[in-house]
Amino acid sequence: MSDSSFSQVQAAIAALHAGDRPGARARLTELWHELADDGAARCVIAHYLADAHDDPREVLRWDERALAAADALSDDDLQRLHPSLSLRAFYPSLYLNLAEALRVLGDPRARVVAAQATAAAEALPEDDYGHFIRAAIRRLVARIG
Repeated sequence: MSDSSFSQVQAAIAALHAGDRPGARARLTELWHELADDGAARCVIAHYLADAHDDPREVLRWDERALAAADALSDDDLQRLHPSLSLRAFYPSLYLNLAEALRVLGDPRARVVAAQATAAAEALPEDDYGHFIRAAIRRLVARIG
């Protein structure tokens, strides 16, 4: 992915975080098609497209796409986007989001995926991100029961 493309992905994510879900969803969808040959970009785009949707079935669909894209990547692929990215740090968030989407839909697979998130989170560092993700997983596990 070129620096320009990555900047466009970052701008769409910033729009999502700023509350422009429809605009971010539209731009991320465009980028999904434009960057069809870039598995790392598509993984990140799908991860955020899930957050940009209101329909729980669409959230699930994009979370599944993000996880499938991650399964085809290496750390080198992700680090082309940003040097700090790694699959080890990304998987807990991917599993967390997928488990939450399944929980919302009442799918019993949520429990299994939450367990995968918990196991994957063991590899996270003891930093703000690691604490944030582990706390979110604990809250999800409690909601699942």
